[in-house]
Amino acid sequence: MADEHRPGLDVADRPVSFDIGRQPLRQALEQYFRTTGQSLLYDDAITAGKQAGPLKGEFTPDAALRTLLAGTGIIARQTAPNAFMLLDAHRAAGARETAAAPAGGSQATTAVSAYYAALQAAVGSVLCGDPSTAPGGYRLAARVWIGMDGAVQRVLLHTTGDAARDRRIEARLQGLQMPPHAPAGITQPLTLLVLPRPPEQGGDCAVAAA
Repeated sequence: MADEHRPGLDVADRPVSFDIGRQPLRQALEQYFRTTGQSLLYDDAITAGKQAGPLKGEFTPDAALRTLLAGTGIIARQTAPNAFMLLDAHRAAGARETAAAPAGGSQATTAVSAYYAALQAAVGSVLCGDPSTAPGGYRLAARVWIGMDGAVQRVLLHTTGDAARDRRIEARLQGLQMPPHAPAGITQPLTLLVLPRPPEQGGDCAVAAA
């Protein structure tokens, strides 16, 4: 859930100018990502065949994302001040309806949310662990496939603009270990769009360095 913020506190709360035309949802999300720098994590399958936009004018990143997703059957959940995961709304609703204990909420949706958050954190940790891949000045767009044992088995990386860095990122992501047996409802591949900020803007390695 989005945190409460006071006016003017951080970049995530500031309106951004958008000019996104109507187009396939996957491309619209990539344009949103380039405009805002918000990290996104989602199953490729949920965007297939869906359209989004147009989105023109000034919006906060949160409002813009929810507007783009309106009518697509996809919902956004905030996992960090500058990070969202996207979920199939029908699947999430179905999980809520079949939850055995009313007070327990949606265990299936909670498990998926926790898995996505753990993957985002794990990716940030391995990138921060190598000075050559430490976030700050490059855009990362990757699709990853995770095996039954929880290890990343395949990485499809869109170039960051530096071939040597690309190879280092692929090497660090390959074999990244997650808990075995991903929760039901997660399909492959998973798409990661990450545009980390430098330390003075709340960079991703700031916590690790503290």
